[in-house]
Amino acid sequence: MAKITRRKALLAAAASSSMFFSPGIKNAEATSPKKWAYPDFLMPWSPPPDLERDLTPGTTPIRLACSGYRLDVPEDGNIDAVVKVVRDKGYSAAGVGGGYGSRNRWTEASDTLVSGLKTALKKYDVRFVDMHSICNMIHPDMAERKRMHKWLINQMETAERVGCPVVTGHVGSRAPGAVHPHPENWTIETWKMSVREVKKVIDDTAGLKTVIAFEPNDMVQLNNPWACRRFIDDVGSERVKICLDPANMTNQAFHYRMSEYIKACYDLIGEDAAICHAKDIIQENKLHPSFVEVPVGQGVMDYETHLTGMSRLNHPRVLLVEHMKMEEYPIAKRYIEGLAKNLGIELL
Repeated sequence: MAKITRRKALLAAAASSSMFFSPGIKNAEATSPKKWAYPDFLMPWSPPPDLERDLTPGTTPIRLACSGYRLDVPEDGNIDAVVKVVRDKGYSAAGVGGGYGSRNRWTEASDTLVSGLKTALKKYDVRFVDMHSICNMIHPDMAERKRMHKWLINQMETAERVGCPVVTGHVGSRAPGAVHPHPENWTIETWKMSVREVKKVIDDTAGLKTVIAFEPNDMVQLNNPWACRRFIDDVGSERVKICLDPANMTNQAFHYRMSEYIKACYDLIGEDAAICHAKDIIQENKLHPSFVEVPVGQGVMDYETHLTGMSRLNHPRVLLVEHMKMEEYPIAKRYIEGLAKNLGIELL
């Protein structure tokens, strides 16, 4: 990144905000009261009165998954039964997940078990979507950072072995936790460090096909779709993608402009989204902005725009419904299926 002054940075941010929050507006004159019924300074916060969504679906089907049914190694070794449950529950994809230090039993799996897994996945038409591997790639303790890098590489090698195309993770934070707030998370130094450390892992896993899909979060450097796009470009590897989770990046400015925000996610990230997450949020009625997760369909997320964006990608992606109670997943699934049917989008 070129060095810029604080004043130039603020001006650039103001310009980009104007472009995003004012669809169809190309200059200051167009924001005059003649066009809008309220003052210009309210533009970042309130949705435009005449917003029209383009919900024309694409032709690409979408696979559904949920974090309630995973492809964990079974104690009895009957992996066929595990995959069958995923399909019987109406899902066509599943994954596994864990944080640094947790036991991923696929790293110890026998060749026979791995072969059985691949046979069952093909038999039931289920995709092993990802291994969610949470670690802090820019951990402040260098020794710990090196251990995490080694662990992450092991997860990527395991994913390749079992036929899982994606390891989902986090770039990290200047705090010890992977998604913890820290005053230096948005400095240029942290950005350069993040790019450098990801490049190291990519170099150290050269020859693998497995990609890393980084999940954004509002507390760290990948906290908006523009940052995600810039990060992909700065790392410059086809094996670096994004786990598109709009809820994770929602802030006060985006909350009431969800349709425009999610469209921006697809405009900026698009084909570089390796997997998509589904959860919902609402803003609590508190003095300071506070967001809480709620079951899919009960918050402000525009899932019609989300599904439309996925259907326009060039090959099927997985929409993983997460962070709900087991009894809530069927309700969320029916909600998504209903929207897809009305939009004319195929779910596999």
